[in-house]
Amino acid sequence: MTVQWVLWEVMLMDPRIEKLAEILVDYSVGVSKGDVVMVGSDVDGAPLAKAVYRRVMQRGGFPRLKVYLPEVTRIYFEEASDEQIGTLLPIDMDEYKASQCLIRISAPANLAETANVEPGRQSARSRTMKPVSDYVMAGKVRWCGCNFPCNALAQKAEMSLEEYEDFVYGATNVDWAALSREQDAIRQLFDGGRQVHLIGEGTDLTFSIEGRPGVNCDGHYNMPDGEVFYSPVEHSAEGYITFSYPAIYMDREVEGVRLTFSQGRVVEARAAKNEEFLLKMLDTDPGARRLGDMVRNAAVMVGIEAMAAAQGMEFDRSLKSSPLIEDQFAAIRQRVAYLEQDRFLAPDIESMREWAQQSTWPAPLLHCLPSHRRQE
Repeated sequence: MTVQWVLWEVMLMDPRIEKLAEILVDYSVGVSKGDVVMVGSDVDGAPLAKAVYRRVMQRGGFPRLKVYLPEVTRIYFEEASDEQIGTLLPIDMDEYKASQCLIRISAPANLAETANVEPGRQSARSRTMKPVSDYVMAGKVRWCGCNFPCNALAQKAEMSLEEYEDFVYGATNVDWAALSREQDAIRQLFDGGRQVHLIGEGTDLTFSIEGRPGVNCDGHYNMPDGEVFYSPVEHSAEGYITFSYPAIYMDREVEGVRLTFSQGRVVEARAAKNEEFLLKMLDTDPGARRLGDMVRNAAVMVGIEAMAAAQGMEFDRSLKSSPLIEDQFAAIRQRVAYLEQDRFLAPDIESMREWAQQSTWPAPLLHCLPSHRRQE
């Protein structure tokens, strides 16, 4: 019976899971023979956790599996004393020091599990665990965090599980080496710039990236991944920004966020939903009110605007534009079809983000960028 069950399980295994496990182990953290690999997973991430475990064994590594049960985190914060929250056990650090690699698989059963936990207690525990996070972020461990398709995440994305699986694997199971090269071209372009000015509905924000090299996020630390990010000069942000998409942190969703910056610091913050939580998070530590990273979101906005422009051009195709615009229109239509009826647009938006971040922009468009004008 055991052999039959194993064979049945192998037959049912989605080959995309095995491919993702191979990417995580071989590419993201680069497991070598003799490496100790800590594999942490929520219960619903078990299929990927087992595939990762198997792949680490095949590479000659030593996997150590940690499974996180639903509700345990909530129970911890409900019952923990201040002493327990403030105590970092030696084993908490030792298991990381004994490992060369860390793969964390996120597949939550309930996105709101800790929604009613006092944010201050969660922040206090994060401060207690800071030596561990500092150790990991310092590069002492090769790590990667990965989302695994599960019902909770699919529901949040307003998709069926099958649709969400297609969406996630379409973003993870790609040629990361080729994508890394494309993104490096974007990094080099932005590295030549000095100031970023964001203008939009409810947004007029400027900040400096002068002297700040970009980071090519190419699947080594997060999965899915695929961005180039910059850390603005700390005291340079001036103006205000409004976010049309909600932010989710510590199982809480914050919507309608508007932030006002002065000398790089948030001096005013508002939100249509969970404003109190937003303000508490901004007061967590002195750096919480400083501006973070950007670029991918800018590419998303550019892609959406271009998609809308192409839709507008379709109203009367008897009218022709310049050869430059017509070439870009054709490039857009190769990626995104004309919108005759309402449809799910997430794949189109992602495709247009890729278009916006491509490395083959026409010379006349590149000439409009200040960084290119300075080089000429």
